[in-house]
Amino acid sequence: MKNLPVILALLIAMTCTAQRTTRRGLHAIKPDTETACPTVTYDTVAAPSTDIIEVKGYDKPLRSRRETFFATNTGSDTIRRIAFTISYYDLDKKLLHRASHNVRADIPSGESRLVGVRSWDVQQSFYYHGSTVSHRSNKATPYDVTITVDTVFTATRR
Repeated sequence: MKNLPVILALLIAMTCTAQRTTRRGLHAIKPDTETACPTVTYDTVAAPSTDIIEVKGYDKPLRSRRETFFATNTGSDTIRRIAFTISYYDLDKKLLHRASHNVRADIPSGESRLVGVRSWDVQQSFYYHGSTVSHRSNKATPYDVTITVDTVFTATRR
């Protein structure tokens, strides 16, 4: 019984020591160049017209952290990325803000995709005038937008 405190102290000391939790001998698998994804090269189309891409259906409700719109590929190639600028105006057509984005958007020819970006309205006090608004939002400010597509990136696989 006299050795019981000493034995307990040794057991506690042995269980409280640091343990190595990482695994040894792990290595990253390097992909084969033949089986890896094919390289994608972008053919840039500057200042696209409506015969390549069409933007419609913008929406940003009050207190939303995201803005969305539909992009329709009216061209013959698959679109991989879109660079666009959104200009925000009050209802008197005075510029409030302007933001440029470059987002991935895989859109096959003749199809539409929903494109979403983070909202410029960090205080969540503005709403797009075409969105639905509750009757309690009398202090919110409506706005209008214009979306200009700056560049469309199409991909050809080689």
